[in-house]
Parts: sequence; C-alpha cells; structure tokens
Amino acid sequence: MAITSDLSRIERELRRSEDYSTWRALAEEHDSHSGKAKWRSKPKSTLFDHENIQYRLDELRKFRINEDDVGLMFALNEGIHGNQAGM
Repeated sequence: MAITSDLSRIERELRRSEDYSTWRALAEEHDSHSGKAKWRSKPKSTLFDHENIQYRLDELRKFRINEDDVGLMFALNEGIHGNQAGM
C-alpha cells in the first residue's frame, strides 16, 4: 500500500512541478518506485535499435556542447521528418 501512496504523491508533485530539474528528479523517483527504471540497466533490446539511438543521442549532445544551434536544429528536424531507424 505504501508504494501506491508514494506513487500517488509523486504523480501529484509531477503535475505541479514548475521547472525541468524538479520534474526530472520526480520522474526518476517515480520510475524507481514503480519498477519502470529497470530498462536503464540494460540498453540492448529486441524492441529497438539501441546502437542507432545511442548514436543519435551522442550527436545531439555534441551539438549542445558545441553550442551549434543550427546543427542541432538540422539534426532534430531530420529525426522528426526522416525515417529514423524505421520509426
């Protein structure tokens, strides 16, 4: 019963969060309490191409670090409108 009440509390706080850092911390707490965080320990899956997704994330992070807004916008646009790994 405690897990359910913890999840309810976290979900209420998530809806009320006013900034990303608060929301993210609560989302991670929710994943931990609900058991949804298990996937993070195993990046490989038969459900998606984890190597392709990791490559895309690394590219996006590189653009952010280099403050390359144009490159970031192009990469995001490509991912949205292109056929990213058949998705």
